[in-house]
Amino acid sequence: MIKKVMIATGLLCVGLAACNTNENDSFTQETADTPQPMSVEYTADSAEKNQFTFKTFDLEVDYVDRVSYEVEFNQTKNNIKASIKDLDQQKVTGEKAYNQLSPRFQEMSFDEDSTEEEVIEEVIEILDLNPTYKEFELDITYKNGIEKEYEN
Repeated sequence: MIKKVMIATGLLCVGLAACNTNENDSFTQETADTPQPMSVEYTADSAEKNQFTFKTFDLEVDYVDRVSYEVEFNQTKNNIKASIKDLDQQKVTGEKAYNQLSPRFQEMSFDEDSTEEEVIEEVIEILDLNPTYKEFELDITYKNGIEKEYEN
């Protein structure tokens, strides 16, 4: 009889411990699932292959119902950081984001002398975005150091 009580007590303790939800545990779990921007380092060779006309590209296009598309790209001598937050609010970072952006960036032909309208139209077309946006904001630093903002 005592043995059965001890087994039942032990099982009850295990069951209660399994049901215990600590707020810190759930917070940690949510934080771990949240994508975080990451830095991906490339060799000098791959950085030199980057033939874009710019070294930073920071884009935010807002649509109705708080939907937005964002791209962040920053290249230094041997380090490239890239992230994309798409219209479904999914975030891609690091090498995967760079690999998605690279072919599209290579298609972009605008430079610091292009008009604001030309830059906006080309970015919307090449990134295959809906042209009926609410707000467009692009900050670029070209390879020669000139910084430009394009807004609409």
